[in-house]
Amino acid sequence: MSYKITNELQELLKANVVTEETAKKLAVFDEKQEGNQNKLSSVFGILGVILVGLGVILVFAHNWDTLSRVTKTLLSFLPLLTG
Repeated sequence: MSYKITNELQELLKANVVTEETAKKLAVFDEKQEGNQNKLSSVFGILGVILVGLGVILVFAHNWDTLSRVTKTLLSFLPLLTG
């Protein structure tokens, strides 16, 4: 779980460290940062899945000639059966 400043805002207000206006601005800023963090995590996740998938395809492509006919058939129809 990521750290959120909004969890501490009430305590900061009670201690007169920040004003009500500043607390509202911090809450808005914190929400914007959380949205950006989620988007960035999604982009890196998608990029990682694509790279791993391409790596698996490259391994099969490199060794395709050494595979038996039955193995080639199974690997060819596996995506069809999965879908």
